[in-house]
Amino acid sequence: MQQKLKKFARFSWRLCRNLVCYFSVGRQWLYPQKKLTDDFGPSDAEYAWYVYLYHLSQLQHQGFKHTQNALEIGPGQNLGTSLLFWSDAYSQIGEVAQITLWDVFENATPSSSGYWSSLAKELIQKAPKDAPSYLIEILRLVGAEDLHPNIHYQVCDFEELQVDNLDLMYSQASLEHVDHVEKVWQLAGKMHDCWQSHRIDLADHGRRHTNYIEMLEWSEWAWRASMCFIPGHINRWRASQYVKCLQKNGFTILHQTRDERDKLPIPRSCISKPFRFFEEQDLRTTGLNLVAINHRTSEACQ
Repeated sequence: MQQKLKKFARFSWRLCRNLVCYFSVGRQWLYPQKKLTDDFGPSDAEYAWYVYLYHLSQLQHQGFKHTQNALEIGPGQNLGTSLLFWSDAYSQIGEVAQITLWDVFENATPSSSGYWSSLAKELIQKAPKDAPSYLIEILRLVGAEDLHPNIHYQVCDFEELQVDNLDLMYSQASLEHVDHVEKVWQLAGKMHDCWQSHRIDLADHGRRHTNYIEMLEWSEWAWRASMCFIPGHINRWRASQYVKCLQKNGFTILHQTRDERDKLPIPRSCISKPFRFFEEQDLRTTGLNLVAINHRTSEACQ
């Protein structure tokens, strides 16, 4: 009985918070822009290098060479990774290299004076010892404002996103915040030879060290009623759902790894339908790393 009362109290609080967030004034009051910006990932140059090198390594192991037109999903404050991807592409194919950044909140101001120049200088300062010299040289040109990166920052609903002829989509701990992942990969499925590289955080973000599947305790209506207007809420998809959605849209999974816990934190009886009937490995998975492509004839492989 005590557990039921606690759960009801938690639901009631979340419901009220969600209703307040339905109104833009209420959302800004509970979640000021600075708080959102601080919550949505680090912005330091070391992190940018880490994310870039991680995804590049994952992709290169499957034959990827470079991008010409990439989309990063949900960069948050970290625009450094996109600058590194662009610099690498620019060094190989020149001015046609392009990166688009898509976010639903304005967590960075790349249009401000000197933004890319300052970021390039920070990346140079924090560059790994074995960073390619050609990459550092491109960053120096950006830092001196002799070169301006062809990086477009779009803050909008996904339906309003303007992209075309993508050959790469990548993300770092952001897809779990996208309500309609299927729309993202339906778009990607229409592109020819479009690579995918994603790190997806599947744990409940508020209880990752305890009940890491707390969000699965709620029925769909209860979850939507209490969370759908909260900035940064997660979509509750499990690893198998991401994989199946990619495959449904014509992608071949080239590589995947999963972070798994040893055991479930709660009995299956506490998990709502339909999650209750998922395989235990799927429920214990708290992180998914994958690389995929919808064709193997990409110019990037040649």
